[in-house]
Amino acid sequence: MLFPAMLAGVRSDQELATVKSLSARLVTEHRTIEALWVQIRDQLQAITAGQDLSVSRNLCVDLAEIYTFHTEFEETVVLPLAAEMLTP
Repeated sequence: MLFPAMLAGVRSDQELATVKSLSARLVTEHRTIEALWVQIRDQLQAITAGQDLSVSRNLCVDLAEIYTFHTEFEETVVLPLAAEMLTP
């Protein structure tokens, strides 16, 4: 996967610290996204089962916001750095 390959290609202590920091941030964001999705999924399943008719707007907004920031960060910071580090 991406971060093990990036870690294998570090060329300095600063690069190592950057990769570790990026990895930690993305793991935290992935966990937050997953936790929000689980809550929304549970609400959607309750609707499907006829048990409830609502989904938390706040949860949906939170998920959309963090997912947008997360993917933008991956595309503008992480992937360009990975391309630079992994290109011979």
